[in-house]
Amino acid sequence: MKQAPAYPSALSHWDRLTVRLVRTVKRRYRLPVGRRNLGRLMRAWQELVPFLITPRVWDIHNPAAYGDLSEFGERSWGKGLFEWEQEFLREYCNKPPGNILVTAAGGGREALALANLGYTIYALEPSPVLASICRRAVPPERLPEVVEMSHREFTHSRPQSLAGPFEAVIVGWGSLSHLATLDEAAALIRALRGVCPFGPILISYIRKIADTRMRRLCQAPFRILGANRERFDWAYRLRFALFRKFDEDQIAMLAERAGEEVRILLCDNFQGAAVLVRRHGQSNA
Repeated sequence: MKQAPAYPSALSHWDRLTVRLVRTVKRRYRLPVGRRNLGRLMRAWQELVPFLITPRVWDIHNPAAYGDLSEFGERSWGKGLFEWEQEFLREYCNKPPGNILVTAAGGGREALALANLGYTIYALEPSPVLASICRRAVPPERLPEVVEMSHREFTHSRPQSLAGPFEAVIVGWGSLSHLATLDEAAALIRALRGVCPFGPILISYIRKIADTRMRRLCQAPFRILGANRERFDWAYRLRFALFRKFDEDQIAMLAERAGEEVRILLCDNFQGAAVLVRRHGQSNA
């Protein structure tokens, strides 16, 4: 039986309305679209959503949206580690055995590959659907804990089962971009440093690339109205979810705020990855 969506009491009436609106449009868009003008309308809708929602909506919408995508579930098991993740292990991490925390672990792609190398994995994943798949991916002796929790929730309330200390942390598969603001991202890094006091932290994120004409047109009125600057880095895609884009200057600024040194590993067209190491003389969070 389908149940009405449950919303935290902290959500405003506007938040509740926008969650329902975004979900409704997403469901309708799954139908075949045959007319080009409707396609343009949907592209415009994607660019307008970041100016309609608040950060509180992200943790409501995104877990369900990612849980619907098969590429983050069992299909991801055979992908193994990406090139920059392999470089991270090779250049910055101790050889197994060791305990590694994977956040936004999805259906277990990273956890499975790391477990096969001999590491013990602890995971954080906000989608109940993907968390369940992740638990099936790896034997419990190699994956003792999968906590259903978002990055934002972890920042405010670290569960005892993920208290560490961990030898390394992987903020998985572009998931730093699940946080709406630089302040939230810096707070996450500090929280992760609290459970990984000496090891490296790998962050992956969605990079800023050249804006499309549609994006510029849709953003123009909000620039005139003086909308919050960070909203212009937010993005939404019907097929995926809400996310925030970063450039390398912002990653450097984020590292500075969190008291970390940063080493960029990857800058391709849209995917970015970097390693954070504790600044010399920096005390633990």
